[in-house]
Amino acid sequence: MLTLNVTGGDGTVHPARALSDGTLRFLALTLLELDPEATGLLCLEEPENGIYPDRIPAMLRLLRDIATDTEEPLGDDNPLRQVIINTHSQQLSEKSRMTIS
Repeated sequence: MLTLNVTGGDGTVHPARALSDGTLRFLALTLLELDPEATGLLCLEEPENGIYPDRIPAMLRLLRDIATDTEEPLGDDNPLRQVIINTHSQQLSEKSRMTIS
């Protein structure tokens, strides 16, 4: 069994149960982006749920970083991954057109 704790900048430890769904989602996606063995297709429905609106651009950058960069060769720093998202958010749709190619 693993336990997730997040330590804040002030040294305060927060257990996973005290974190928001958006924070947990963001952490999980960050770990996925860092794992070169995580390959394949990632489908997310409404990834903006639980994310503070000002953090949506960071979420989109993270999703773009998870996906394979087709301009670069495949490797540990660019594993074969595809990301598909479904959203009803006008804000996310508008921002994704600007940040995800």
